[in-house]
Amino acid sequence: MTVTDIDVEATGITSCKGVDYYGYVGQAPMQIWYDATKAQAPGLQPERFLAPRMMQKGNVQICGDVASPGIGAFDWTAVSMQDSVQLRSEVNPVTGSLGGQLTDMLQTPSVFLQNTTVSYGMYDAGTGRQGLPNQHQSYSYVTRDHSSWMTEVLKMQGAKDLPLSSFALPGAHDAGISMTPGINAIVDSNLLEKNFSNKVGEAVVRTLRLLSRSTLERFIVSFFFTQKEDFRALLRVGVRFFDFRPGIPAGNIFGADRMFHMHGSIPGRGFSTFLDDVTDFLNKNPEEFVFVQLSQNGIKPDTSRPKWPEINEKIQKALVRANQGRPVSEHLTFGTANNLRTPIKDLLSWNMRLIFLTDVGAPFDTKKQDSYDAKLYATSEPSNIIKALDLVKPAPEIGATYTVLQLQGTVTAKLLGGTTDQAETIVRSIATGSDAASPLLATKAKFDHQTYSWVQRNGAKFTADVPLVLLNDFADCALVDIAKDLTIRRMGLR
Repeated sequence: MTVTDIDVEATGITSCKGVDYYGYVGQAPMQIWYDATKAQAPGLQPERFLAPRMMQKGNVQICGDVASPGIGAFDWTAVSMQDSVQLRSEVNPVTGSLGGQLTDMLQTPSVFLQNTTVSYGMYDAGTGRQGLPNQHQSYSYVTRDHSSWMTEVLKMQGAKDLPLSSFALPGAHDAGISMTPGINAIVDSNLLEKNFSNKVGEAVVRTLRLLSRSTLERFIVSFFFTQKEDFRALLRVGVRFFDFRPGIPAGNIFGADRMFHMHGSIPGRGFSTFLDDVTDFLNKNPEEFVFVQLSQNGIKPDTSRPKWPEINEKIQKALVRANQGRPVSEHLTFGTANNLRTPIKDLLSWNMRLIFLTDVGAPFDTKKQDSYDAKLYATSEPSNIIKALDLVKPAPEIGATYTVLQLQGTVTAKLLGGTTDQAETIVRSIATGSDAASPLLATKAKFDHQTYSWVQRNGAKFTADVPLVLLNDFADCALVDIAKDLTIRRMGLR
């Protein structure tokens, strides 16, 4: 009999805590090795994930005597052709507590080795939280360096003659919410409370008001952050589509002219910083493209929603900074949905490699086909996301200029969709948990396991007449690897 969390077997002697582990290997001879101490037989024997481009998973139970359990360990090692990364998590088999190197979500950025990228993360399940996995969740993906993957694809014969729409684009969902401009100012204001309404929301607000400053800060990170790396790191991983939602926080607490990515009413990274990072990358990589979806979806009513002229002013200033001191022939310009059917070679000759797909009142606003469905995505079960993906048409209806496949869920909506007592309990549990207790992190690995496999099986059915976006939380190198392979197939180069 295997038990998890702090349950005890009938003998009253042994208690176990489980780890679900997920892996992806981009190509041979890359490997991921797994091992554990205090693993219950037949438990985890030293195991290797070798199969390239296949989502793989396993589970191990870390067990110990209740009277003197000791601390077990779960290790994984990502092995590339020249180097390796090894990380260890400590697991208490009785309390379920997690220790070691992966206890802070924001301290688990992708690792860049020689010609290799490793993306990883670990969800601390604690003793189990309502509606979330009660097993710790580990993911580790290893691929080639994809920092210039478009450049590599465009070296293939005939690729540059194809339209820009041929690309499958690895995307960062709510791309700018991996930090805030000032978490103390957010805690001191009422920005956090503005995200919650109705009776359940009122119960959430009551609970939040009872929390200490440090636990409120943890709640903001765990509940709202959808990425854990800055824009430069995401670009280096290979992300080429950014979901950016520009707004100015209520009360102008950071200045009336400072525009940020807004997740609800919570500000993330600055728009000007984002533009500078992207244009710097494009100037250093002359055959790469970056697509930016500008919308104000989900922004709360009290947040100022800048109009296109204000947004465009920020863009033009960023382009002036990016082009300063460069020959006119090398000046970076931006394109729109009107350029998606333009041959890639023409856009390269014009240096039009920053593409804005807008829904902010711009003259060239466009529409998209999107897999998102509020009811299906408010889930902790990947099967519901698969249902939504199955409903997406291979070719969008007339007027939609790109297709978005959202591969993440919105488990936070599910968690707050119950009774007031349930909402209060889950909020308190998240806020007082560890720095690796994000609900979005809880579902990432098992969602990836299903949704990435779905894209590999079904991605080629989508028309190359419009770009195909693969959007995810905590964007990673496996997502990029799959998008690159799909791009090559969409271009008919394989």
